[in-house]
Amino acid sequence: MEKTINQQLDELFKDWNDALRKYDGYEPDKYTRDGLMYKYKPKWGFEKEYPTLAGTDTDLLVEGLWNKSPIKVVFLLKDKPDESGGDVRQWLLYKHFDGKCSRELHGGKVGRTGFLPTIARVLYGIYKSTPDNLITFGQVSGSNMDNVRDMWNSIDDYPYAFVETKKMAGISYVSPQRIKEALLRDSEFLKKELSYLNPNVYVCTHPSIYKFVQDFLTEKYKNDQDNQFIKVPNDSKSSGFEESILLHKSSKSVILLGYHPSYYRLSREGRYMSYMSHYHAFVQSEYYSQFFK
Repeated sequence: MEKTINQQLDELFKDWNDALRKYDGYEPDKYTRDGLMYKYKPKWGFEKEYPTLAGTDTDLLVEGLWNKSPIKVVFLLKDKPDESGGDVRQWLLYKHFDGKCSRELHGGKVGRTGFLPTIARVLYGIYKSTPDNLITFGQVSGSNMDNVRDMWNSIDDYPYAFVETKKMAGISYVSPQRIKEALLRDSEFLKKELSYLNPNVYVCTHPSIYKFVQDFLTEKYKNDQDNQFIKVPNDSKSSGFEESILLHKSSKSVILLGYHPSYYRLSREGRYMSYMSHYHAFVQSEYYSQFFK
């Protein structure tokens, strides 16, 4: 039986982890695994807390959702901001309090930081925005969060992937320099991970990650005559960056850059719109129908 994407990633992570052993500060318990996020299916019960073995129901479920989806969203994060690594793909499956909060998008650390709620809102906005219905913050907040939760936990559709670009877990803050160093040091491994996932929407949470994705796609499609980036006109400055969206013609991919999902100096709406104002510009452009048929 052909290996699933997550199973291929598990093999990659073994080599990646081994390669990191020679660097100062390496701690085996801090290595982070990621990829296609597992969905929780109530009838499985919480005994499926660790469903990463080959051939499990969860692997096959998310693989099928990913393969059939016309939109494949990967959230490119900085690093896991605590003292332990582990497998972030299982966040929605944990039987303890954090798992429940991750599924319901409130309570505990999930509620305090706003990290997962922002990501879930952006995911909903990406999947649901159309030229006739650009999803506003009001449509992903208040009582409308029930719709966001339904999508976030859906076992019938709407897959998504998480990638921690710095695989060694850190603390609550990671410097831009540390992110740059990790991207340079682990570039070949990270390129392989993105090639396995093969998404068409890259949600970047840091300018260095945004630049890395551009370099990755340029190299991957170097022999393709359509290997070029297209700028989407947008007057909004909500992301705080001079440039916050690019389209890659060869791969028909969208690359977004916005504020970190837990950036405390912005409101929840500000964090959401730092990505979505630019995605809305894409949806209203001529390229939307060409990229997502």
